Amino acid sequence: MGELRRLAMVNSDGKSRPPLEDPAGCQTTLVELRTRVLARTPYDRLLTELLTLDAAERAVEDGCDALFIDTFGDYAIDAIRAITDVPVVGAGEASVAAAARYGRFTIVTVWPRSMRFIYEERLRTCPGGENCVGVHYVSPEAELDLVGSPLGIRARMRRHERAVIEELGKACQRAAAAADGANAVLLGCTCMSPIAAELQAWCDVPVLDPSALGQ
Repeated sequence: MGELRRLAMVNSDGKSRPPLEDPAGCQTTLVELRTRVLARTPYDRLLTELLTLDAAERAVEDGCDALFIDTFGDYAIDAIRAITDVPVVGAGEASVAAAARYGRFTIVTVWPRSMRFIYEERLRTCPGGENCVGVHYVSPEAELDLVGSPLGIRARMRRHERAVIEELGKACQRAAAAADGANAVLLGCTCMSPIAAELQAWCDVPVLDPSALGQ
């Protein structure tokens, strides 16, 4: 039997397990941040990057063979690559590249428009970002005040609430139609991973889960 390869999945947004089963010979470990900060502003993004870098350093010290940053924002990805020789993959970078292979694609995110700076930066920086024909922000600004609450959209997605699945499913439908020929819908947050399969049922084009694509 070959040596076990260890993947550290960093900043996995409170997931209880990875989105995909480990292949033979691999083991994925979730590495959480010491504290959670939603990157709702550029300032908060900087805090999240520092916390993500800290988590990555701990994973490297523990002997991981590869790192996966499980956030669409790929927080601190360049800094992490600068401190280690192990492969580092970001969910945003990987999923934008995967979506671009379909040609034109559109993004649907649960977050409000005030967080567009995250998507603008990733689409500008990541290869394939030029194929994105639109980003659709589903939630109102008030959703940011519900983060961490049982009433927040992240908690509702984890509970697979029918109303939120219907809301997001219709948003995916509208986004694909509005994009005038988009060949895929990319989910704009790894927190949407628990309902990715259910959202696919609403669309005739592929619905891509950045968490699964990065892993």
